[in-house]
Amino acid sequence: MESTEPLCLCLCLKWNYNTFFPLLQEAGISASHLPRHKGAPIPPILEKPIGLCYNQADAAVQREDEHMREPQQNYYGSLCTEMYELLHKKAPEDELNFYLSYAEQGLKILEPLCGSGRFLVPFMERGFHIYGMDLSGEMLAQLRKKVPDAPVIQADILKYAPGERFDYIFISSGSVSLFTDRDQYKQILARMRDLLAPGGNFVFAVDTISARCPDDPDYRTAACVETKDGFQLVLKSKNFYDEKSQTQFSPGIYERYDGNVLLQSEFMDFQTHLYRFGEMESILRDIGFTSVTTYSSFSKEIAVDDRSEIFLFECQV
Repeated sequence: MESTEPLCLCLCLKWNYNTFFPLLQEAGISASHLPRHKGAPIPPILEKPIGLCYNQADAAVQREDEHMREPQQNYYGSLCTEMYELLHKKAPEDELNFYLSYAEQGLKILEPLCGSGRFLVPFMERGFHIYGMDLSGEMLAQLRKKVPDAPVIQADILKYAPGERFDYIFISSGSVSLFTDRDQYKQILARMRDLLAPGGNFVFAVDTISARCPDDPDYRTAACVETKDGFQLVLKSKNFYDEKSQTQFSPGIYERYDGNVLLQSEFMDFQTHLYRFGEMESILRDIGFTSVTTYSSFSKEIAVDDRSEIFLFECQV
């Protein structure tokens, strides 16, 4: 018999309040306590918090879309990808410039977890020799709409075997934090070491414990945007942080509405590991990186504590 005991997972946006709500405003979306899509109120069905825990009963929400796959941790499905594209049309300029600062013409560059190409496309536009890979076919489909012949491949980061090394590898947007299992992210970092050419740079970011979301046991409307075809795309989220594992649990429900009619729903099991100062440095040295520099900002301020919401690492072997 299946248990109906709630599993105390919860959802928060990966973006913290200081960065997420300006993105909404930039996209032309009101960011009040009850978000509204531009020019119209959110559907009445969304006007109250949804007091749900994610358990077996909640799986019925997922099955409303008969094509929905089983939940896979941090997988960007079709609705998640669509909202991501509406909110993140371009890479933040300071972050893009940070990663561009390591690029030189003639270098062979790799962007694992390249997603829909917010960084990869600007690199290509500047004439850099860059390759990309990502597990999400939905994200790569969006990238290929922008650049049909982009040199990208769909692959698991641990199984990616290009048969060559790269002079510069970068993983943007704190995506390394998406891997919450210690053994797994150590394997990923070791894989990046193996793919890095002698004298090359491996640069990446992680979220810190200062990026923790406030706990909230109820699903609430976190974002509502209007799609180009006039539908409303809604994200409902709730938050829970596990102190022992330093994991921000982040399940979310993405829904597409035509007025008040729910057309499609998609569940995302979003989790991130939040790092303390000094935690990643010891891991990187243990797996063979001989030089590690930690920054607390895209202007390359040296990190000295946990107060910044990101750490950026510059690594060589």
